[in-house]
Amino acid sequence: MKKILILCFGLAYFSAFTQITFDKTFGNCFGYSIIQIEDGGYIISGTKRITSTNSDLCIFRLNMYGDTLWAKTYGDSLGEWANEIQKTNDGNYILAGRKNYWFDTGSLLTTGDVWILKINENGDTLWTKTYGGPYNDNAFSIKQTTDGGYIVCGVKDNFQINWQGAMWVLKLDQNGDTTWTKTIKLNSFTTLEQARAIVQTYDGGYAFCGNSSCVIKMNANGDTLWSHILGGSYGYSIIQTLDSGYAVSGNASNFGLIFKLDSLGNSQWIDTLNHINPNKIILSTDNCLIASGFHWISSDINTYDTWLMKINIYGDTLWSKQFGVAGRDESNSLGQTSDNGFIIIGRRPEGMRVLKVNENGDLLLSGDLNYSDCPPLLYNYPNPFSESTTIYFSKNETADIETSANFDVYNSMGLKILSIKISLSSLENGYLFNAHNLPPDIYFYKINHNNKILTNKMIKL
Repeated sequence: MKKILILCFGLAYFSAFTQITFDKTFGNCFGYSIIQIEDGGYIISGTKRITSTNSDLCIFRLNMYGDTLWAKTYGDSLGEWANEIQKTNDGNYILAGRKNYWFDTGSLLTTGDVWILKINENGDTLWTKTYGGPYNDNAFSIKQTTDGGYIVCGVKDNFQINWQGAMWVLKLDQNGDTTWTKTIKLNSFTTLEQARAIVQTYDGGYAFCGNSSCVIKMNANGDTLWSHILGGSYGYSIIQTLDSGYAVSGNASNFGLIFKLDSLGNSQWIDTLNHINPNKIILSTDNCLIASGFHWISSDINTYDTWLMKINIYGDTLWSKQFGVAGRDESNSLGQTSDNGFIIIGRRPEGMRVLKVNENGDLLLSGDLNYSDCPPLLYNYPNPFSESTTIYFSKNETADIETSANFDVYNSMGLKILSIKISLSSLENGYLFNAHNLPPDIYFYKINHNNKILTNKMIKL
């Protein structure tokens, strides 16, 4: 027992001092979705303003410190964007959003379709397809499915005469060809209804959230199995929890909602959040819920800050943080990073905001970091993992006489299961840790470097 206590102390100490945090703004563009990739950097989907009325879909590639490596635009400047980006099983990326094909300069009205793009790791287009009718269609969410295809949700035929749009779900194969589509309308034809987020469920079906903070569960063929309608404006984000239930974030009038359902759609608990709009929710590696959005800081609805909250699976608040300067700072999406921190993508009046905080939701350093003062960084990706994970080490030092380090791995009982000497160049380039012979567990790993001990944890599923 003494060993595991010492290891946990080391983890807490070094994770607090090795987590990179930053707050960066990129002008003339907006970000809607962000994911971390294998080298610790990030890829963002959004839009870049071309003129005062038009924009192109834009992809940004950042390193682990938030610096731009490259940015590419896609479209014909009639107004295109991507609401979500996901990594695919073949190492590429899939994006879902909208592509406009007509713009009326007099009324400033546009007509467009759902737009799905697949790109490679360098941002080169592999294929692109549009879906929709003669009016306005939009995709808000996309996920790769276990058969290699994709599930998409959004809105169909928005702004048609006497028709304000229906929730739309599309099942695509791996090449983007349509397998089936479903339209769902809860209320009258004059009510705008949108499906805002979708997941594939453990049983091979699907669940999505949308208008009236609804949750609709489908089987693998898109047939509705059950629906839960809480009421309110929207359900913005949905995840399936480890107990096969669901957690949803949304809003109703001037307050936010986070609620939990069981696997059959029965309500388990509801949290109401005054003056908060939680538009994204994820499940953290410690089985807690992390929600982001924005918080109105006064009675003025045009003044708000980026907001981040951690709650346990029973709905109890663990911490809540705000980031802003009494302006208009909001969050569109977030994810957990390989160092157990969190990355937030949003916008402010100046443009796109990318905010990296530590595991406690703290922004330790604002603005640009002086990386020469940063301690070494040790992390692995993916985390959790099933068969293998890649361990990275960035020493952030200009001079180093050591060329190798001791690398040790411990199980959750504090027993050392591996001890090797490994070259620093291998760690900096990514050391593949093969764990196929190890049982599922929480493992701790450390390196000794320049008389310093760095520790982190990894979870094998």
